Amino acid sequence: AKCHSESLNMLGFATRKQSDALHALDWTIPSSSPRLETFEAVPGARIKFEWSGYHNVHLMPSAEAADACDFTGSTSLGNVSPVVYTIPQNSPSTLSFACEVGSHCSNGQRLNVNVTSVNHSRAEKYYLEALDLWPENCGAMGYAAELYMTTGNHTASKSMLSRLCNTCGASHSAGTHAMSLMQAAGVALPQPCITTSAPSPSSPPPEALLDSGSPAVALRSHFWVSLAALLSLTL
Repeated sequence: AKCHSESLNMLGFATRKQSDALHALDWTIPSSSPRLETFEAVPGARIKFEWSGYHNVHLMPSAEAADACDFTGSTSLGNVSPVVYTIPQNSPSTLSFACEVGSHCSNGQRLNVNVTSVNHSRAEKYYLEALDLWPENCGAMGYAAELYMTTGNHTASKSMLSRLCNTCGASHSAGTHAMSLMQAAGVALPQPCITTSAPSPSSPPPEALLDSGSPAVALRSHFWVSLAALLSLTL
């Protein structure tokens, strides 16, 4: 149950942190499909185009322009590998990219990216399911408290943080970032979390807030590598 709880906790974290993702792409002419495979990403995420040989990357004005390989009005993003593009907050629902070199575009070197929003409800679902399986999962409580703060649900955040402090201790690192978010927003800490060494608003979030004794600690350094496998749990 603890192992499954931590997997769900990691899924919640991954869902909430999609804007920090780096999508590494082999930017080349596909050998067996008419175009490169479409994928989803959220604003703030980065797309890294990598290649060998001679290619470039253009941001196309529309998916239709990409399909027609019409580079009128396109924006050159670079012709030296790698090219990293950060999806802007005001991005349209579809971003299209293509290579302008020779017949590369017409041979399939073009890409659509569907821009979606971070699914906070799904992240919350993962955290709560993790806590159903393991009610003492300090990391899940801390992440849930952070989630509620970032979505403006201060009441739920204080309730979850109070639970964390009562269960894991007021000085547990899992609550550090949520406490900092509360103080920065001018929200009073719940009584169980008040200590003489409460974190200041400028305190940086810990690199990982999972319970230090949990089975997921070994997964941290391979977090993004193992994310695809974890997400398959929901399919």
